[in-house]
Amino acid sequence: MPALLDADNAARYTLDSFPLSVQRYREVCAQWRGADDDTPPDDEWRMAQGISWTAPSLSDVRDQLTDPVLREEVDAWLAVADGG
Repeated sequence: MPALLDADNAARYTLDSFPLSVQRYREVCAQWRGADDDTPPDDEWRMAQGISWTAPSLSDVRDQLTDPVLREEVDAWLAVADGG
């Protein structure tokens, strides 16, 4: 497989596309869980929604990662994507 398509590069590309940190993602999600239905979504909420759709796909490459630091970062995102 070409180097650009290996699991580490695919995961890094995905993580680099996330506009929020894990911590900020948690904060935004917690904020919106407590919001009423009339509260219009803001930019951060839209970013969090995009992440919530994409983060679970990291499970497809997680077991193939060779970089332990990258694996920890992926695990952190998988934990929050799973409601952790």
